[in-house]
Amino acid sequence: MINWNGKDMERRADKYLSQVELFRVKVKIKEDEIRELKETLGIHCQAQLERVQTGVNIDAISNEVIKYLNTEDELTRCKTELVEARDRIINEIFRLSDKYHVQILTLFYVKDWPMTKIAADLHYSEAHTYRLYHAALQAFYEVVLKPLYREKNKKRP
Repeated sequence: MINWNGKDMERRADKYLSQVELFRVKVKIKEDEIRELKETLGIHCQAQLERVQTGVNIDAISNEVIKYLNTEDELTRCKTELVEARDRIINEIFRLSDKYHVQILTLFYVKDWPMTKIAADLHYSEAHTYRLYHAALQAFYEVVLKPLYREKNKKRP
């Protein structure tokens, strides 16, 4: 039986809750790729239209269009994963019984607020908000993650 100390529990909870941010980053990267592909595609199309008399290179344009459409599909998948992860995390956070823990974890991990803004919103000092945040991570571990680890260990031979 593994006995996790408070910092280990907090790290595990933080890593788990940070999934939403990971998906946000993936979405942003895909959006940037699409923006760049649109620019490249626009430049290719413009160049081809200017050379209509000498013959349009359809292959060059179609390859760019295919790449663009594939990236659009990847973006849609990333957005779906983001929404699913966000909804799952929200539901798991709402399993906590302390309203301040719920507020802090939701604002920090789901809404992506900085701790200074959370402290101001709750009318607490930053130091006290950080204490609540650490307590919330430990509570999240105990209520949500610990049962998952127990279940995982039961399934091992």
